[in-house]
Amino acid sequence: MVGSALFSILSHRGYTEANILKNCLVMISASMAVCCYTARPDATMVDTVISFIAFLVLEVAIGIYFPAISYLRSQVIPESHRATITNWFRVPMNLITCGAFLCLHVDTISRDKTIVFAACFMLAVTGTFLCGRFIDVFKNYEGTKTDGEETEKPGLLKDEDTQEQLKEEVA
Repeated sequence: MVGSALFSILSHRGYTEANILKNCLVMISASMAVCCYTARPDATMVDTVISFIAFLVLEVAIGIYFPAISYLRSQVIPESHRATITNWFRVPMNLITCGAFLCLHVDTISRDKTIVFAACFMLAVTGTFLCGRFIDVFKNYEGTKTDGEETEKPGLLKDEDTQEQLKEEVA
């Protein structure tokens, strides 16, 4: 709930959904990087507290992620194809999840979870890079709402000058 409320606040202040998503993925990457270090077998109590804080940051980032990706999905993927495309993207996600859970039964990984967190970190960094590419590709894309009306924004991804103008209008 905190993440989705934060998404609403940032969105209303003029930040683009794509930039919110990129910052969210940076937060997820940072959380996983912290957990790579603090979730080692000889972790101290301080490491455990730091891991807990990293997981709280991760939960907020996930709360931001879902509304941002839902909005971008509604703008980029036509409604007639959205369900099919979304279901196809669930296949690799579920394979990665099952692989991670199966790896937890391997003795080496069950003793030291840093390998799992490192894999999640690599996936989050990859997502951040791909989000940056998405921003570059769709910078001037004019999105439409699902009912066919044009969006109120000048493009799917507003440029920085437009963001500054919107911030001044809101203030």
